[in-house]
Amino acid sequence: MEEENPHPIKYMSFGSPLMDCIADVSKEFIERNEIELDSTIHKKLGDIKFLDEFLTQHEIKYLPGGCQFNAMRVFNWMLEKDKTDVIGFLGSVGDIGSYGITYQDLLLQENIIPVFETIEKETTGLCLVMCCDRDRAHITDLGASVSISEAFVDRNWDKFKDVKLIYTELFILKTKKEICFKLAELGLRDETTYGFNLPSDFFLKNFTNDIEKLCEYADIIFANESEALLFCKLLNFKTGNNETMRDIALQLCKNIPKRNKNKKRIVVVTCGPNPAYCCQYDHENEKVLFEGSFEVKDVPQEKIVDTNGAGDSFAGGFLSQYVKGKSLDKCMIAGHWAASVIIQKRGCQIPNDFTYNENEN
Repeated sequence: MEEENPHPIKYMSFGSPLMDCIADVSKEFIERNEIELDSTIHKKLGDIKFLDEFLTQHEIKYLPGGCQFNAMRVFNWMLEKDKTDVIGFLGSVGDIGSYGITYQDLLLQENIIPVFETIEKETTGLCLVMCCDRDRAHITDLGASVSISEAFVDRNWDKFKDVKLIYTELFILKTKKEICFKLAELGLRDETTYGFNLPSDFFLKNFTNDIEKLCEYADIIFANESEALLFCKLLNFKTGNNETMRDIALQLCKNIPKRNKNKKRIVVVTCGPNPAYCCQYDHENEKVLFEGSFEVKDVPQEKIVDTNGAGDSFAGGFLSQYVKGKSLDKCMIAGHWAASVIIQKRGCQIPNDFTYNENEN
């Protein structure tokens, strides 16, 4: 399913489309079904005994999810784009049930073009998000989200050949390594920015070499504090007890080789409610061009609903200003603003009543 657009796709994202099904549930529901809060587990939908009860007896909010897609939906919202700023998502959904169609319809409502392969006899990836007060639990069935074929990508390659920004996830490395590296090669061009967010500890540990190689292509890398520290350790970078996030970010920025030295590398490390750190390194001249820490935008505790999407929304806010050529300090401020808005909603809900104004932040 795809909507025709007279303009080529300018910004793209690739990864696993997961329909987020978000609902508030009672403590009794959590305890009766032995659900572990603050956890994420993978399970086939057919094995979830309380699936029907969750979907039919709760008020469900459906959102098009997936970490990289969350970031790019925020990017799309904050870009203040014109008609030539076409954003496209590359992925796969299933033909069983209506979630695949719903997912794509939701993207189209946000003026995002889905370039999705429909996988026969598979269900669309689904993530049940059960919220109990400020805690939540995730149960995910990846379904068709990791089944996109190289043949489909090749058939649609012309749609992405002129993109200026490629933002991908790395979880899909496990099943679609070839596609990840194909897009990375596209990102080597001087006129294209290629970036991603480091994945979870499990993937960092089990796909260290592949992730390190992809970092060689990367122009922008986002990570949270624990991801950045772990990755440095896995790469045998010096990580003493007294090292700061500045040291960690700089090591990731400059110690991993850069394939296209015409482009500088940026590394951003977010640290929850603590200041985030940003650095930029010029591998051609072996010189640090920018570094600095940035306080988060304060949100009263009583207004914070869900912090799970903070990192993704930060990346989207940052990138929305970066592609406009804004300075890195303005990109960081925009990232913090985006996160401050999204954490006041359940899931990555794009609000219609907020507009970013850099002069007010």
